[in-house]
Amino acid sequence: YKSQENARLFEELNRRLAQTHLLQQVTEAAASTLDFDEALARTIETLHRTLGTEYLSFAFPNEDESALLVHPSIGFAPPSEEGWRLPMKGSIVGRVYRTGEPLLIPDVRSVPDYFEAAPETRSELAVPICVDDEVIGVLNAESPRLGGFDEDDLKLFSAIGAQLAMVLKNARLFEETSHRLNELSLLHDVALASAATLDFDEILRRTVESVHSTLELDVFGFLLVDEEAGEARLHPTSLGVPDELADFSTPLGEGITGWVAQTGQPLLAPDVSKEPRYRDAIPGIRSEICVPLKVGGKVIGVIDAESTQLNAFSE
Repeated sequence: YKSQENARLFEELNRRLAQTHLLQQVTEAAASTLDFDEALARTIETLHRTLGTEYLSFAFPNEDESALLVHPSIGFAPPSEEGWRLPMKGSIVGRVYRTGEPLLIPDVRSVPDYFEAAPETRSELAVPICVDDEVIGVLNAESPRLGGFDEDDLKLFSAIGAQLAMVLKNARLFEETSHRLNELSLLHDVALASAATLDFDEILRRTVESVHSTLELDVFGFLLVDEEAGEARLHPTSLGVPDELADFSTPLGEGITGWVAQTGQPLLAPDVSKEPRYRDAIPGIRSEICVPLKVGGKVIGVIDAESTQLNAFSE
């Protein structure tokens, strides 16, 4: 009996050491880059190599949070161009994302909301990845064995999830800092352009070039108010505008740009499909921001930026 107990303790010790070593490898991989995609790919590869887990994935919500998308780091070819998709309701991963609570499922056939992606899967382990109390994704493991994971695995994957969350948080902080530096650089460039000439058209041209090179917007430009015509007309320095819209103008009060030109109030549309003032002019536009250009309190035009991405602009 004593020899059996010693063997069990020895096996448990080896397992603890292996898990500690694995967590150290994941930590080193996470600390070696600020690129979350790269850190995730390294983590998945390390887990595959060390644990031999049959299926590992990281899932994150799509834009409207109607489904979860599986990150391509899993190494399996997706079934379609849209990639791997999991239902937000009706999947273990979806439940973990919605509740923020990990799940250890010894037998996936015993739970009603199991979503079958691989027919051979019999057990599953899913842990949430949280950044500042916000669930941003789910780390998921599946096995063809019943009871393929235990409480120790749950603790290990939770610790790995915490490391991934830290990488993502650092990446966000780095991106935010870089964005702020770009903004300061851009303001400096615009100030220099304004001070270098009294030619208003030249100031607009230099400003558009600076903004475009710094922020890489899909559409950016100015519309100037023509009070006699009762409209705002696109300035020729604008970038990203199709040739057929080179002479674009909008009546004051109509569309986002016309409304801003008339009211003098800025307008932020994170999703133009939900903005009743939006007028579809350029295909593929998903978000827009427009602010008035004022001289002495009088609106002389508007500055307009548009993007093919949702929520491209913030306050």
